[in-house]
Amino acid sequence: IDFGETVDHQHFMTMEYLTGLELAELTKSQGAQSPGRTLRVLAQTALALEHAHEFGVIHRDLKPGNIFLCKTEHGDDVRILDFGSVKLQVETGPKLTAFGTTLGSPYYMSPEQAKGLPDVDTRTDVFAVWAILYEMLSGKIAFEAPTVAEILMKIVRMMPDPIHSVQDGLPPGIHAVIEKSIAKKKEERYETPVALIDAAFATFGISGGCAEWADKPEAELVQALRAAREAAAVSAVPQPGPQPGLELAAPGLAQLATQSLPPPPTARATRSPGIDKRMLLVAGVAAVGLIALGCVASAIYYLI
Repeated sequence: IDFGETVDHQHFMTMEYLTGLELAELTKSQGAQSPGRTLRVLAQTALALEHAHEFGVIHRDLKPGNIFLCKTEHGDDVRILDFGSVKLQVETGPKLTAFGTTLGSPYYMSPEQAKGLPDVDTRTDVFAVWAILYEMLSGKIAFEAPTVAEILMKIVRMMPDPIHSVQDGLPPGIHAVIEKSIAKKKEERYETPVALIDAAFATFGISGGCAEWADKPEAELVQALRAAREAAAVSAVPQPGPQPGLELAAPGLAQLATQSLPPPPTARATRSPGIDKRMLLVAGVAAVGLIALGCVASAIYYLI
């Protein structure tokens, strides 16, 4: 807010007095955060970093302990703290880091930082924002190990556990956002933290991204997320319609339904012609047999 020198030649700097808590305290005590709170906090964080990047200032030590949440009636109001590891992104710009201090916290360091490479740019802050996004949504540190050396080795060579295996209920598209954010080659990452968080908003079905939602009340964002989730659930339900196989049978069924059936046969007093002919034939054969038998009997009688 102000700076200067006192009458007794003491230099001073006056800063904003903040009331609230660090994000690190929140994740430590509560674990995973809701998508609404996560997206809103990181939207403000991304916009603040973008403002710094416009002046060529790269934070290089972004972590939950350096994100301060001031409580307001509409939700968290973010402040980014501790630019002590800042790098000025100009050709001859100095590294504003005291000798012997760590350039970034191990859990949130980018691969290029972990390797000690000098070509650190805005995409180093992109990596840190991703690590915080992962932690807020899952409640788990992405690259965790008992020693600093093991942490750095994981950052350089390995991938974190898939976030869907750690936390349920997240949209499928968040996995692709994570993969792009943690690319080992910085050229393959999002160019800015804003691009990263905008992509995260999109996976939840929310348009507008950081610019639209950073300053809106958290309750509005929660309501928008609920509406987007319900719309996605409705679109995923199969809609009623003709089932396969029935379409071919339908014309035949319709024809049968409209076709007039013949009346049932009525009882007839006469016998069928086929039956009468057979009976006449039997009767004729029997008559011939009887005549022949009578002739034989008469011949025997006259001979005797």
